Amino acid sequence: MIMRITWQVTALAVFDTDDDNERTNGMSALPDRAEQAVSATTMARDFRARLKDVASGDVNHLVIFKDNEPAAVLVGVQAYQALQDELEDLRSELLAIERLPSLDDTVTVSLEEMDSRFSQ
Repeated sequence: MIMRITWQVTALAVFDTDDDNERTNGMSALPDRAEQAVSATTMARDFRARLKDVASGDVNHLVIFKDNEPAAVLVGVQAYQALQDELEDLRSELLAIERLPSLDDTVTVSLEEMDSRFSQ
């Protein structure tokens, strides 16, 4: 039973607790509610139940604390995939913005012209 549920959940991030800047930047992943926070000891003890909570969607994500510091975030596969998709979209947008200043209007083709060229 655990093997079947395990593939539905992925560890999303591990915070580098040695660097104060990294820890501060990772604060947005901290839990919004108390049920989203769990100690590493409790997570190890109640892994099956916590995994079921995340996999079923009852809990959006779990922040796992080690020595009172965030150590990892556990999210469901759908949430992880949505984050990956959003990251890819943002990277593509950033690339387009970076290339915009070098855009040469003399070689630019309109969408309508592209459509007429390739729709035949």
